[in-house]
Amino acid sequence: MEGGILDFIGPVVTLVMAVASLAGSAYTYIAGARRKEMDAVNARIKRVEDDLADHKRRGEGSRHELRERLVTVERDLGQLPTKDSFHELALSTARIEGDLKGLSASVGASLASSKRVEEWLLQNKGSVG
Repeated sequence: MEGGILDFIGPVVTLVMAVASLAGSAYTYIAGARRKEMDAVNARIKRVEDDLADHKRRGEGSRHELRERLVTVERDLGQLPTKDSFHELALSTARIEGDLKGLSASVGASLASSKRVEEWLLQNKGSVG
């Protein structure tokens, strides 16, 4: 029975650390993916702007071509995450953070309680039974 409580606490602490690590990795992955998408869109917008400037300078093409390009850019921009979806992601991350803080507090309380029980058992091992 001497190591029993500690044998229980070890896996719980490991689980908490794994969940925290997983949450951090998920957040990093999602934020990185969104950043890459935004960089790609900004690069596309830059290319379209450069093409338009070149087109005006040379006077080639037609208004119809430009209209098609604009429709393509608007369609591509319409498929990007919105401010609201980023806000939802931030709220979700905050909820996960709160859950982890609550879990950490619970594990800390359980650890303290287990230590007290273990100390009591060690102090009273001769008088029990």
